[in-house]
Amino acid sequence: MIPEKRIIRRIQSGGCAIHCQDCSISQLCIPFTLNEHELDQLDNIIERKKPIQKGQTLFKAGDELKSLYAIRSGTIKSYTITEQGDEQITGFHLAGDLVGFDAIGSG
Repeated sequence: MIPEKRIIRRIQSGGCAIHCQDCSISQLCIPFTLNEHELDQLDNIIERKKPIQKGQTLFKAGDELKSLYAIRSGTIKSYTITEQGDEQITGFHLAGDLVGFDAIGSG
């Protein structure tokens, strides 16, 4: 028998109520296997920032890993710059995707 997970909705300063327990992709995400205490610890280190704006850069290839990003809504485009200086799209990341794993192990 699988123990029932207790759902706790917490409000952090700024009115943001999105936590791992509340997330729509929690069943697919890394923290799914964590217990309640471990989820609380993870929630304490997760930064929840304002939405990014169109054209804003999250990170560039070769940057030091600072964060992983969970796309809550909208679409993020990843691209490279060709030798001719043109933008070449390498992927689109949709709501529910996690972005930034490429930087793990680099640097």
